[in-house]
Amino acid sequence: MTQLYATLLDESTHPDALCGAPDRDLALDLLWDESVAEDVLRALVPHELTDLWAGDVPLFTTRPGSRDVWSASGEKIADLLPVSGLDAVAAKVAALDEVDRHDQQWLISAALASRPRPVDHRTGAAVPAPLEAGVPDPQRLLVAACGIADEVLARATVDGRRVNWVGLELVDDRHWAVAGMGAGLSNGYTGVALFLAQLGALTGASRYTKFARDALAPVPGLLRSFAADGELAVAVGSGAFHGLGGICYALARLANLLGDDDIQGWLREAVDIAAAVEAVGEDPANLVEGWAGGLAAMLAVHTESGLPAARRLARRYADRLLAANPAGDGFARGRAGVGWALLRHARASQDHRYGVAGRAHLRADHALRQRLLDVGEADHSWCSGLSGAVLAHSAHPDQPVDTYTMHLDRCLNALAVHEPLRDLSLCHGELGVLESLAVLAERGHDLATAMLSRRAGLVLGALEQYGARCGTPGGVPSAGLLTGLSGIGYALLRLGLPERVPSVLLLETPANPNPREERTR
Repeated sequence: MTQLYATLLDESTHPDALCGAPDRDLALDLLWDESVAEDVLRALVPHELTDLWAGDVPLFTTRPGSRDVWSASGEKIADLLPVSGLDAVAAKVAALDEVDRHDQQWLISAALASRPRPVDHRTGAAVPAPLEAGVPDPQRLLVAACGIADEVLARATVDGRRVNWVGLELVDDRHWAVAGMGAGLSNGYTGVALFLAQLGALTGASRYTKFARDALAPVPGLLRSFAADGELAVAVGSGAFHGLGGICYALARLANLLGDDDIQGWLREAVDIAAAVEAVGEDPANLVEGWAGGLAAMLAVHTESGLPAARRLARRYADRLLAANPAGDGFARGRAGVGWALLRHARASQDHRYGVAGRAHLRADHALRQRLLDVGEADHSWCSGLSGAVLAHSAHPDQPVDTYTMHLDRCLNALAVHEPLRDLSLCHGELGVLESLAVLAERGHDLATAMLSRRAGLVLGALEQYGARCGTPGGVPSAGLLTGLSGIGYALLRLGLPERVPSVLLLETPANPNPREERTR
């Protein structure tokens, strides 16, 4: 209402309205129109008009135990409210059930967890010992993932045909906020939908696929907003986890997992918008927010959907990276991620220029060498630590590995000596560490295979003893992919059925994708 009052004040003091009292009355009569169906609001209009004629914003107050309302002048409007504020609150509290109480407890915990504090993208404390390992057979891992998915569904807010979640989201990599999910792959509804759709495809359970599809309801409107407001799309950026690249990757995967032609149409629109953003040329080079992420995402989109526009856009991103001079270490925001993306493009395009540039970035990335100097180094994370560095250097078996930067057994030994982490998330938790072992195991590395089985069993033990602890402040449960429950659930699926569940941290597609687009289109 304050905005309405301010607008009315502005319009009613316009020179055209000041020519006479009837003209000003005509502008203020909007209040009568707004309150025609509300007895309480209609009773307030005379007092609102008095304040507005005096050039002031109307103000009304009440008291907790009273049904009376007082105007800005102190005049009492007796028994205006149907019930006092105190009685209304008491009735609301009395009507809360166990689920409502759980939701309120979560909101309080999340709000307290979002207090200003340094954001640290590093692996944290270990699980308290002793930890009893479970048997990591595929069925048990699938059951654990279903349990997490059921918790995600229980936390959803359902409004008509739309589903969304309130979660803890990292804003500008500087602070955490309690908010409804946006569209990003990292901690938005597309990431949650990807987990649910993948689980639905594996189990045949329609409740998961329905929630996944309903979560995507805002996408058409979002794409229309991007198309109408280029600056908004540019602000979102090209990245794989915090940008349009990740949204496109999720839509490509979801179109096939859900068998939905509408999603395929949204994907085409999203790729066109991403191309317009790339043409502006304002993104950083890195994987999470920038061109490297866009490159990896478009390569995956082309493989998954067959869209020629995605292949062309991938080439443009790669050319951007050839001219870029990225700074920093690590996979998510450093030169390792840039080098990895270029090597992936070199493999797809058979153009050695990108491979030369990619290996140069890997050699220049200091993260791996620094961490190899000390096997006790605390940071083994995917985003900035040893696990991400291992992925960057080993993800493409047909690309030569530079022995100056890659000492695989030493990396594995460094990962082996650390205790399982309390944080199970993909970003900087235990399951991000296990992704590097999973990739090496797929490449036939015997030590990695043995380590992966042991660590997967410990993850199951941690889940049974302590629950699915997220990578949020205080481990507060949140539904997102990189730091939340959906990522933990997705990683469990990948551990149990790696041949059917591609790596989301590497933006991979299924081994035998079924593109829904004609490649000549």
